[in-house]
Amino acid sequence: MKTYRYSYILLTVLSLGLAVACGDPAGLEDPGFRITASDVLFQPEGGTGTITLDAEGVSAASDKDWCQVSVSGKTVTVTVPSYGGAYARSAEISLSDGRASRRALVYQYAVVVDSDMSASYAFDDAARVEDFSFRTNAPVEVLSDFDWLDGDYADGRFYLRIAENRTGDIRRGYLVISYQGELSDTVRVSQSEFGKDIAGQYYLIGYTGSRESVSVYEAEITGTADAAWLSIAGIDGKMPIAYNDVERSFTISGGQYLGSITAPVTEDGTSTRERYVWSTFLDSPDGNINFTSAVGMKGILDFSDAHGKVITFSDDGRWKTYKAQIFRLQYFTSASEASNRYRVRTGVYMLDELWNPVLQSRRAPGAPDLNLAQ
Repeated sequence: MKTYRYSYILLTVLSLGLAVACGDPAGLEDPGFRITASDVLFQPEGGTGTITLDAEGVSAASDKDWCQVSVSGKTVTVTVPSYGGAYARSAEISLSDGRASRRALVYQYAVVVDSDMSASYAFDDAARVEDFSFRTNAPVEVLSDFDWLDGDYADGRFYLRIAENRTGDIRRGYLVISYQGELSDTVRVSQSEFGKDIAGQYYLIGYTGSRESVSVYEAEITGTADAAWLSIAGIDGKMPIAYNDVERSFTISGGQYLGSITAPVTEDGTSTRERYVWSTFLDSPDGNINFTSAVGMKGILDFSDAHGKVITFSDDGRWKTYKAQIFRLQYFTSASEASNRYRVRTGVYMLDELWNPVLQSRRAPGAPDLNLAQ
């Protein structure tokens, strides 16, 4: 967040005002009253200023409702409220003694902010104070509804204060930096560590390929942010699942070996055989199938109090003219190669297939939530 809001300053006009003679030719002994001093240049917080004259009996009027004037003797008092606009504003004061008139300009700066802060930050779980260059000509109010997140502004620096995250989950919040109550900037903050807050036990949820029922499997994400793995209960193994720390996203690819399983050969289950489960993708139940690593799905990690951690997968755009819509746990007869040569084509040829699968944390209240299935 680097914010600049500019003001345009008419220095000579502001300091001297504009003088216009009415009814008195130049060179006469009495040219009328004069403005001897003017202090009507205001910061965004507003306030009171004065215009000093060399004579009494002068009336004053403002052409803007927000600029109020009063006259006492040789002094015109100008009162301006606080202003949080993005552009500077001005008003014109008309002064008259019945013979001559003068004009004076009142000017109020816009809010100006110069900072090297960004609009969002992702931190680990440790408590910290981050400070940034931060200058403004307006009063600053920091608003936060999160007891672990706050900030303050002093001496040209903004201090972002974050408490330690001990929740065991991703934590997200934001604070609002308000200028005069009208303009504001929002800074979003998240805290997480892969091993403590992201890896862990999940449910794998999804409509079956026929979309007639919802399947639910216990699953687990293990490893590190650089080398993450997905395992599914009942399958003796795990497959790589790529994690992007910047996006907080996971990608599952085709052609990944999950492990072996003892599976029925036919629908009646009279005989079983060891099968090898690989990840494959389909664009529709009866459409194209792809079991190469060049095709996959991506899901953005989200978190809410209602659902906990949720990763909803959809096509990641790598399958050219097709879309990966169904994640299939396909049976092969080889643990070393996923190809048509080893793909099981008859009888029971897969464990399951899930439309746009979802991973939901098992720690979430009400999990598994079948309504998450798309």
